[in-house]
Amino acid sequence: ATWARRNQKDLEAMEWAGDKKPVQHADPKLFAFIQSMWPEARFVHIVRHPSAVIASKKAALANHLPFMKAWDRPDEELLAFWTENERRVLAYKTTGAPIFSLTLPTLSREPLMVLSELLDFLELVEDPDMKLLAQSTAIAQDHKYTAHTLPLTPEARAIIDHYALD
Repeated sequence: ATWARRNQKDLEAMEWAGDKKPVQHADPKLFAFIQSMWPEARFVHIVRHPSAVIASKKAALANHLPFMKAWDRPDEELLAFWTENERRVLAYKTTGAPIFSLTLPTLSREPLMVLSELLDFLELVEDPDMKLLAQSTAIAQDHKYTAHTLPLTPEARAIIDHYALD
């Protein structure tokens, strides 16, 4: 809303708004708040391998970004945090919450298929330029983080297997 006001957007006329908050929206209180305030809200959930998530957060932390301090914890705690949030998302989905999950590897391999599925989920019509953009965009991959080794718990392994992240 702040961005919209600053850019003189009519908030009443807005049909779509987005917010990128890794893991925050899975918090039960925030998730319930969003659903109560915006009953038509839909959620796009991008899943990455926990090793890549932790390695990339640690890299951002090393760049001294102040908002990354929450990630300044041992890997075991971060893995537990990742697992807890992914379990919440899976639980929300079993109750029928409108969540579209996609994996970064699938997005990297099949951007047009993912785009098509995502647009169906959001009930949006494909703009002709979207396909061109999707084909021409280099989607970031986790290659630079794959060397990070992380001992996995059985719970984390189950989520990785569920999404076929290996």
